[in-house]
Amino acid sequence: MSVIVRFKTYIAKYFQHALVYLKGLSQPATTHRKLFFYFSKALGAIFFIAFLSLAVQFNGLYSSEGILPINSTLNYVNQTIDWIKLPHFFMTSADSYLWAMLALAMGASLSLILGFLPLISTVICWMSYVSFVNLGSVFMSFQWDVLLLEVAFFSAIAMPTCIKWTATSSYCPPKLFILLARVCCFRLLFFSGLVKLLSADPLWAKLTALNVHYFTQPLPHMLSWVANLLPSILDKLCVIIMFVIELVVPFLLFAAYKIRKFAALSIIGLMIIIMLTGNYCFFNLLTIIVACLCFNDSILPVANKPIAKMFYYNGTRFRVAILSFILIIAVSTELVRFVRVPVMSSLLTKLQGFHIASTYGLFASMTTVRNELEIWASQDKQNWKTYEFKYKPNKSTDKPKWVMPHQPRLDWQCWFVSLRAYNPNSWILNLADRLFQNKNAVNKLFAKVPFERPPKYLVFVLRNYTFSTPSQLRKENKWWQVGEPLQYSPVFENPYLSN
Repeated sequence: MSVIVRFKTYIAKYFQHALVYLKGLSQPATTHRKLFFYFSKALGAIFFIAFLSLAVQFNGLYSSEGILPINSTLNYVNQTIDWIKLPHFFMTSADSYLWAMLALAMGASLSLILGFLPLISTVICWMSYVSFVNLGSVFMSFQWDVLLLEVAFFSAIAMPTCIKWTATSSYCPPKLFILLARVCCFRLLFFSGLVKLLSADPLWAKLTALNVHYFTQPLPHMLSWVANLLPSILDKLCVIIMFVIELVVPFLLFAAYKIRKFAALSIIGLMIIIMLTGNYCFFNLLTIIVACLCFNDSILPVANKPIAKMFYYNGTRFRVAILSFILIIAVSTELVRFVRVPVMSSLLTKLQGFHIASTYGLFASMTTVRNELEIWASQDKQNWKTYEFKYKPNKSTDKPKWVMPHQPRLDWQCWFVSLRAYNPNSWILNLADRLFQNKNAVNKLFAKVPFERPPKYLVFVLRNYTFSTPSQLRKENKWWQVGEPLQYSPVFENPYLSN
């Protein structure tokens, strides 16, 4: 009987400790006062980059003359899908309205950077971006898009309700927000490592993934070519270090401050290395600013000073309750990947469109060859000319370009198309249709189009690319070794030209 009593006492004791810990999470994170202030500015800058990058290619991708017009998608969604399953804030699909939303979002991003109306600005950014992600089809289907939405969602809950937020403000976010940031960082890193192990890809098992990664990734840049020259033994060592940072270091994010500081620095170091060896738009920058929340104000030039009076928002309990709900969703999102819980799975499915928490796992399986998708056009079916892309290679002498933090979404998606067999339902047929119509908005997505008038014939072609050797670069100015063309699609004839 005494054993049962001891057990009950033990459980009650730790339950009481848990309650005290949870109660403490609702308190202001006084050690993150200035860090959160600068984090909000960095988040605003990343939103501005994302919206500006989308704006410069919006007409060619999503306008009424674009490859995948949002007006067609919006009509379909409104007729077939409940708003709660795929939320958006497009009242109309007119090009002028969509441009107004982009302008409003960029204005809100700048407002967040400047510290004006931080809560409202963050909400506007999230509402605009979730609309484009949910209705943007394949061009807005990247993991960093949903990561930005996830970070923005729980950040908005923690933002102050003031009109002007300055560095001297005494506002602090709740401690629960800091915990959510660590959990987000943990999930992103740990599950990116775990999916590599579970994929059974022999390149990861043999530690040889980097032997092919640098030239097969979607958009390598010049330093990728340099990294490809590293000896195999160093590549294997880098893979081992990456696995340690992705599978072991994330657990240290919940350790004591000195250990947590080391973990955050390791993650930031990995993100910098990835930036130096490939173009991944704003993904690495976003991960870095989330990882920075694992530090505290002591890393800033001026240490945090004691605050006599804490400025804290109204409705603290309500907002902490929302953050607690987000934390439960984040943890459940990862659990249901391995254990099916019907009730929770159903709830997560209903909330999926809000991107409160998403699953992550980059480069689970490695691509071993690089086949560039090319678009050939002709007026007589005998002489063919190509559409030249702005960022991905078109010929052997094209220097790999530094693109980040911009993401040229057409060039990126062409890389994904090249990985699969030809699909008669692919979006590239929409692209061919727009090229046959000689739509100026789509033509501007390319560096050069072959004809001033619409082509009569189009065909998609694959051509194998690998990095050149230093000797080839020095003697022939070749950055790439290019294989023979292989026909990928049928030859299409322009249906808009009269015979």
